[in-house]
Amino acid sequence: LSSIPFLLAKKEAPVQPLLVEERADKTFYNSIFVVAKDSPYTTLNELKGKRMMFTSPTSTSGYVMAYSRLVEDGLLTPRQNPAEFFGSVNFAGGYDRALLSVLNGQADACAVSDYTMEGAKADIYLTPEQRSKLRILTRTPGVPTHLIAIRSDLPVDIQLKMKKALLKISRDQPQLLADVYGAATFVEVDEKIHIATAMKALTNTGLQEKKLVK
Repeated sequence: LSSIPFLLAKKEAPVQPLLVEERADKTFYNSIFVVAKDSPYTTLNELKGKRMMFTSPTSTSGYVMAYSRLVEDGLLTPRQNPAEFFGSVNFAGGYDRALLSVLNGQADACAVSDYTMEGAKADIYLTPEQRSKLRILTRTPGVPTHLIAIRSDLPVDIQLKMKKALLKISRDQPQLLADVYGAATFVEVDEKIHIATAMKALTNTGLQEKKLVK
């Protein structure tokens, strides 16, 4: 699961990261704002008053990090509602639907993960022809990759066995993990370091984990 749902789970149960995805040798990726290829917009500031489509309220890259970027750039004050900057704000419910909303002219921009527009898995979301009609307006780096969470109150030996097994599959049969998770490589990282940017984004936006699911 991604970092925001992990923080939600952590509020309700004793959980901790077991392993995290590694994509292109990194444990972070980009949140991106996407517009139509022929749109006149070249900066985030130019989206003021326009129709914005986020992915979902619990999406780290498709909402929380994108929202935080607006605060970081001074387009919103901390905790200010995005609807006060955009002309309208909606949630598509998925990456593909967010991208299609821009492609079909239902929104002027959307926020999604970079791997929906580029990389080996991009065809899962749109066809190359569809992607050719869109372009990345800007990138927000530092989105934590997805993680596998485990109950921290499980016996340590069971946790270690599960970690060892997943690392072995990652090394010897990576396609098995790629089919399930969309990523083939998993690594160990420090929890606090991995989720630091997501925590900062929550502070910037004033979003509280529990309220994200209401």
